[in-house]
Amino acid sequence: MRKYLIVTAIVVALVVAGVLAVVFTAGASTPPVSASSAPLTSADAVLKAAASATENVTSGAGHFRIEITPKADAGATGMLATIANKPIVLTGTVAADAKAKAAEATVTITAANGGISTQAAVRWLGDKGWLEYGGLWYDLPPQLLQKAHQAQAQHEQQSVPNITPADLGIDPHTWLPGLSLVGTETVDGVSAYHVTTGFDVSRIAADAIKIVESPQVQKMLAAHMPAKHMAQMERGLASGKLGDVPAMAAKAVVDPRADVWVDTSSNLLKQVGLSVTLVPPADATCPVTSVTATFTGTVDQLGQPVSVTAPTDVHPWSELQSTLQGQ
Repeated sequence: MRKYLIVTAIVVALVVAGVLAVVFTAGASTPPVSASSAPLTSADAVLKAAASATENVTSGAGHFRIEITPKADAGATGMLATIANKPIVLTGTVAADAKAKAAEATVTITAANGGISTQAAVRWLGDKGWLEYGGLWYDLPPQLLQKAHQAQAQHEQQSVPNITPADLGIDPHTWLPGLSLVGTETVDGVSAYHVTTGFDVSRIAADAIKIVESPQVQKMLAAHMPAKHMAQMERGLASGKLGDVPAMAAKAVVDPRADVWVDTSSNLLKQVGLSVTLVPPADATCPVTSVTATFTGTVDQLGQPVSVTAPTDVHPWSELQSTLQGQ
């Protein structure tokens, strides 16, 4: 079961990244597409235009909706029985400015047909961060801030080699069966191209293994990954146990789909939609029979500065810990 969960998590992450990988791969190998060019007539052309238009964008804001519906059999008990067969809905907003090192997000979570509800918000400004919960603001723990700063510094310092899909012997377009341009639609009052696609989960998983096994990626990982973790990964690859992952992934991830809407005037990304159903293996003993998830993210603005202010009357993180432990 643990192996199934790991495989599922990896594949879902790959599925979510699939369209973006194709967008940026296409854009990187294609001359910039002018926003004033003639109407685009293919899914590839739309994705290439979107990649080109957003290449240098470092700030933006938008809103999202995530709906997760776990289905369970009659034997479910406790919290699972309370939330099963009813959508868990997360809605909120996100804004970020990489140059200003500023970001903020809000989220509202409801479950059990509204019987369970909570709200939270996060702000990040420079080297400080805060979490809002229960109407009060709290400093984020120093350990979390330190890890975030270390990750950011490492990202800024490391040089990523220019490895193309051809170098790895893969073609990301084969991940997307049924990739097509539906037509133009109106999204939040904006005319947008609508591109849709499915995902070949088995091929994605097989190519993911091929990528990790490639000498180019192995060299890159060795330069940035702790030796202990690198050795563990190499042992896993050498064991040959990953050979059944593509088939397992195809059974676990059912009907994954993505939709992308791109502004017809600016070629900027306007909306992204993802949907997938996860199914446990036949021999699983858990009462969950499936989990269906959908995501819709709408871009309200791109390239505009984001203003984030530090909250006032901030409480220490330890106070929030005490509050949560007492619930």
